[in-house]
Amino acid sequence: MKSTRMQLGGALGTLLRVIIFLAICAGLGAGAFAWWEDREQHVYVYDARLAADMVTLSAARDGHLTTLTVSTGDHLPGDTVVARQDTRELDLRVAEIDDEIAETGAERARIVSQRTLVAARNVAAIATANARLSVAAAELRALEVRQSRARADLARAERLYKSRVISSQEVETARTDLDGAEERAAQAAAAVVEAKAELGATRAEEGRLDVLDAEAAVLEVAITRLKTRRERLLAERADAEISVAFDAVVARTFVEAGEYLKAGTRVALVHDPAAVWVEANVKETELHRFKPGSTVTLTVDALPERNFTGTVRWLGSTATSQFALLPNPNPSGNFTKVTQRVPVRIDFDDAPVGLRPGTMVVAKIHVAQR
Repeated sequence: MKSTRMQLGGALGTLLRVIIFLAICAGLGAGAFAWWEDREQHVYVYDARLAADMVTLSAARDGHLTTLTVSTGDHLPGDTVVARQDTRELDLRVAEIDDEIAETGAERARIVSQRTLVAARNVAAIATANARLSVAAAELRALEVRQSRARADLARAERLYKSRVISSQEVETARTDLDGAEERAAQAAAAVVEAKAELGATRAEEGRLDVLDAEAAVLEVAITRLKTRRERLLAERADAEISVAFDAVVARTFVEAGEYLKAGTRVALVHDPAAVWVEANVKETELHRFKPGSTVTLTVDALPERNFTGTVRWLGSTATSQFALLPNPNPSGNFTKVTQRVPVRIDFDDAPVGLRPGTMVVAKIHVAQR
């Protein structure tokens, strides 16, 4: 009886061990199948990194840096002035040009006033000359009529004298009257010529207006050129203020106040905290498994308790090895095939605030919807 019980206990123990073994095998099989199915439906990238457009703020001109208003880690609203360079010399040059503009403008105003005065005088002189010419011409016409009448009187007196109707003295009187009329007519004709000459001289003064207009135009061009120089100096002075055009975070500063900066010297490195994405280098053998638009689950190492969703934006057209500083062309003929990686950009569907470019991310790219 005791032997039977021992045999039954051994059989139950063996059965229990078999059941436990089968359960472990079933669990391992289920886990292996789940792992295999997960790998079939996803592409994992464990060394992905956060990335952003890192913008370098640089000096646009030579000059001493008088003020540096930011430090590493600062959050800046758009149009914030990051640094200022010395502008005292530019301010003096702008003031000098302002004086030149004022002086040239005053000279131009004087010439314009002179032209107005000359124009008014010319109008008055031309009116006077025209009036004199009109009077002289009218007098000449009247004297010419008198001269014609005196000539006719002399001819009639000569006919009457031949007929012995009048005496020779009356003929001489008529001839004297004609001579007087001719002399006065000649004087009137000379007065007309003189009035015309005076009118011509007055009209010639109008040419001076053209000269004054040309001088005013030259000064206007000079003022325009000075204003252009002034705008250039103001632009250069504006360049002395180094600012950021968008909401940004300062990643690093490279200079200190008091340093002399050459044009192009780096002042600070910034990025837009709202424009952060994931850069993943995917094996070339897995690129065919997904495409732009594929869904991605993202786990940021700095925020391990949260998962984020994203979308594949684009797949790179060149392997990362092509950008290596020391490419390996394999000239010896010895060859070891190495799987290459291609950059892939992944955009957050709803990026959290405070992500830091360069930190690590695990990307799980869904490929089941292919």
